[in-house]
Amino acid sequence: MSDPLVTQLLAARQGGERLPGTAGDGLTRERIFAVQEAVVARLGPVGGFKVACPPGAAIIIAPIMARDIYPSPAVIDVPAAEEVGVELEYAFRLIAPVPDIGASDFEAQLRGAIELLPAFELVRSRLADPKGAGAALKMLDNQLNGAVVLGAPCRDWQQIDVTRANAGLILGDDIVLDGAARVPGGDA
Repeated sequence: MSDPLVTQLLAARQGGERLPGTAGDGLTRERIFAVQEAVVARLGPVGGFKVACPPGAAIIIAPIMARDIYPSPAVIDVPAAEEVGVELEYAFRLIAPVPDIGASDFEAQLRGAIELLPAFELVRSRLADPKGAGAALKMLDNQLNGAVVLGAPCRDWQQIDVTRANAGLILGDDIVLDGAARVPGGDA
């Protein structure tokens, strides 16, 4: 039998009713992952993951559908009445097989198997109150991911301080960000 949260999330993605805050009552990580897996089975394939490692807390991980990942420049249609957010982020893309974890130079090999990309995330939610939602409900909703636009990859990124970024964001005639910005949470 299908979890009703799967049906609700899929309906909300099609413009149906958004999930109420009570949908998060009693959510376990196991159920969150099972619902994510069922949603992916309907909407997949997965193109990436939104990941955070908050200090003293369990890892946060949510799939990003391949169909929601765009190269820059991109035009993404959003209903005019829908409230959306934007986040400027770093993305890491695996471009070679993961090295043997037992290798003495595992970390160096892994860094060589990854490229860094600037990312613009469009934050969209299937929740009735995304700002007031708890962590479990946000993770259930793919960590509020709506789309990701990826910039040009950087293969030689190892010396870049990924805890800080120089960024620019202009909305219409308004300069929202121009210059150094601290990455929330530090080196993700």
